[in-house]
Amino acid sequence: MALRARDPDLLLAGEIKGLGIPGFDLDNSPYRVAQAELEGRCLVQKTTNGVKATLAALEARQVFVTGYSNAVNTAVHVRHLLVRKGLRTVNVIASHARDDDDLACAEYIRDQILGLDQLRAEDVVERIRRSRPAAKFLAEPAGDFEPRDLDVCVRVVPSGFVMEVDRLGKVPSIRREVSMQIEALKLL
Repeated sequence: MALRARDPDLLLAGEIKGLGIPGFDLDNSPYRVAQAELEGRCLVQKTTNGVKATLAALEARQVFVTGYSNAVNTAVHVRHLLVRKGLRTVNVIASHARDDDDLACAEYIRDQILGLDQLRAEDVVERIRRSRPAAKFLAEPAGDFEPRDLDVCVRVVPSGFVMEVDRLGKVPSIRREVSMQIEALKLL
């Protein structure tokens, strides 16, 4: 809210325990965010788990954030960095690992980075759909949560970009980075 007071053009999006925040422009619904006009806008986000996990990882050399929809793009990009820069350590963090949705996604990313092919995409999607947090989207009658969010969360979005955390400014921000490795794969 303090950032918005200084810059009224900012969009505020987020949730506390899954529910929208009064006074914010958007909640954390992927479906509703996808419907919003965001081109050229700066979005300030507050979440119960994801933002905290990202801020806790800021000491790392590079930090990327993603969900299942962009997991493979992110994994391919990180694998490329490992080879190109000779890095030996990667930490894949689930923002709330007690629930199987984020854990399944983190394990899938790890699997993709290491080229293990142990987890099939459809199995990860099934774990996400069966997870405890998914139940709130499937409730009958529909409650406070957008039922279409679950379908959005398990849909792979061919994007060609990764989301890297930029720690150089006063406030950490997410920069949309075109993955050169992903762009090279598209040409094949």
